[in-house]
Amino acid sequence: MHLTKLNDNRKLETHAVSLADHKQWILAIASGRVERVGALVQAGLKRKVGVRGLIAQYERAAVKLYKPKGYTNEDIMRSIVMLRLGGSRVAEFAHRSTFLPSPTTARRNAVISPLKVSVGKPTVLDVEENIHASLGPLDDLDTGGCKIKHQVFVLDELAIEKRPRWDDRTNMFLGACREHGDKVPLEFISEKELEIFCDALDTGDIHAACEATVGAFCTLSEHAREAAVRINVISGTCKKETGVEHARLIRTVLQAAKKNQQVNGVTYRTVSIASDGESKRGDALVEITMRRLLSPSSPIYAQLKPLKFLNLLVGDDDITADKDFKHIFKRQRNLMLRNKGFLIEGFCITPSILRAQLQGNGVPSHRIRSLLNPNDKQDVVLGYSLLKEIWSLPADPKTSNYMFCRARDALKLYGEFARNLIMPYICVDLNLDEQLIHLSTAAHMAFYFYTDNGAKTNFMPSQSYVDLMIMIKNVYFCIAKFKKDNPNGKFFIILLGTDRLEGFFGLVRTAVGTDCNVDIFQLGSRASGLTEVAVILALHPEWDRSPRRLTLRAVTKEMDEFTYKVDHINPASWRGNVHVKDVNLHSCWLLGRQKAVELIPKAQSVFESAEAKGDVDFLSPFGSILVNTRDDDDGSYDCSELQEEYPAVNEEPEDLGRPTSPGASASQSSTPHEGDLEDAIAEESPRGPISSEVLINGKSVSKPAAL
Repeated sequence: MHLTKLNDNRKLETHAVSLADHKQWILAIASGRVERVGALVQAGLKRKVGVRGLIAQYERAAVKLYKPKGYTNEDIMRSIVMLRLGGSRVAEFAHRSTFLPSPTTARRNAVISPLKVSVGKPTVLDVEENIHASLGPLDDLDTGGCKIKHQVFVLDELAIEKRPRWDDRTNMFLGACREHGDKVPLEFISEKELEIFCDALDTGDIHAACEATVGAFCTLSEHAREAAVRINVISGTCKKETGVEHARLIRTVLQAAKKNQQVNGVTYRTVSIASDGESKRGDALVEITMRRLLSPSSPIYAQLKPLKFLNLLVGDDDITADKDFKHIFKRQRNLMLRNKGFLIEGFCITPSILRAQLQGNGVPSHRIRSLLNPNDKQDVVLGYSLLKEIWSLPADPKTSNYMFCRARDALKLYGEFARNLIMPYICVDLNLDEQLIHLSTAAHMAFYFYTDNGAKTNFMPSQSYVDLMIMIKNVYFCIAKFKKDNPNGKFFIILLGTDRLEGFFGLVRTAVGTDCNVDIFQLGSRASGLTEVAVILALHPEWDRSPRRLTLRAVTKEMDEFTYKVDHINPASWRGNVHVKDVNLHSCWLLGRQKAVELIPKAQSVFESAEAKGDVDFLSPFGSILVNTRDDDDGSYDCSELQEEYPAVNEEPEDLGRPTSPGASASQSSTPHEGDLEDAIAEESPRGPISSEVLINGKSVSKPAAL
């Protein structure tokens, strides 16, 4: 009995000491003297130390005698984002203050090589080099047994500073437009090339590029790493390129992609070319993606042929054009602001009528003023908010005024069209077949409104109508191809369009510090690192806050909005069933037509009459295709009358890089490179083996300074 009591006392004493050690450990952690305690604990557990050992390590770390390593992937990703967006100084600050990995560690873990800026017209070799560089994140990706991946080629322009630069990796002048740059030698060998180049700029034989055409591939995948933007072409333009010339650029990229479509045993097939509504690119896309009718021997012909009114023109490998859905949404709002209004079943709805309808529904005057502000045409959220107010109008207004009721009926019809157009992109509860039914309904309603009593441009401009139909056509074509190449896969229509490239442009503007403008050299040097940032932010959307004007809130089927914390609309947040095996395209198309007839009973006779003609489809509503049509009325979106009620807003940013006095010049400025310190540092440490010096009047001068 006595021995048992002694043993119990010893056990209690041991437990008391252990509890005291744990209490001391808790107090040590609570003191907050050491960052990244988790890494310290992981290192200790690997060495199988106890609580006392952890306390000892903690005390050493608190007095800077020990620094735990063991960085997680998330730690490295955070450091890479700090480095790419804020530069070495910010990354070093994060390393020393929050114990993130050092900038050296971040660079060592980078997986994307530098991208090449095309000096003149992009070549296949230029594009191939960038394709290989951008494939770094995909090297160790688990494909899940899928042998064919679909990707879209996305194109857009980014405004840049008109500033020629010298590229120390290629010894070439950058910043000349691709349209005319080949008129002069662009390799910087001696003073002669510099004089020829500058004289040509002065005489106008060549031009400094005012925009950069940026092209990228985006995979249609639910995996964020694979779906991130992959830049493949950067080329300066003076915007004097024709549609035919632009088509050559697109073909060059497609040719390079075709030669390099095999990666790790997976074939990356380009299924569409996405763009905004720029007219010259639209002409180029028509030439490339509408060359012939879909062949009966095509694997997707049986799925798409039964779809009445669907245009079946395609390009090589059945490639189709696409238009960005957010640009389509913005245009719908701009339609309602124009002076001439828009026509729905013979009733013209003008901004004043729209304002009266919103007031009649109790919308506050300050909100109406914001919704109808013509100075903010690029705000996607504002466009969605106005369209939602319209489709939320009650069917029966509390008035006996005939014209008011007539306007309400017309607006309700338009609101149903807008709701069916937008819901597939924001309602995360929708299944894929429901999304397709909504889009089919919107297409049939738009066709009816455009053809009703010859409304045409009185409903909406021809180009806006064409872009809308091209977007919906592309969704059906892409899903048909997906069903053939990956029948068990998931398809997310929110991955179509140019949104991912727009997000990349936002990173470019963020990464250049206090001056949000970039020249083409800066764009190229940052593009590879920012591509990696885009991948990281796609993997961790909770770390990012996308631009307010481009962010659409996710909604449920009951139109309840999610809180801001979960408003990222991406494949991970989509809750509906989007497996393509559960979708029949013919059924979705017919159900959409039936829904349109339910909303507009008179549309049935219009559809039957159009079917009887035989040469009518949604891109040829009157028998002749509209894709190359330009409206005679230049004021398609003229809203000057509404603008008189709003103060003018200067949206052009002040160009801080230009000399302020008429006599000032870049060479006279006391600060190199118009104050861009990063470029000045780059002068001092060239990246390549090419000499950075050139003889000017017998004196050795650095090439950037000479230029």
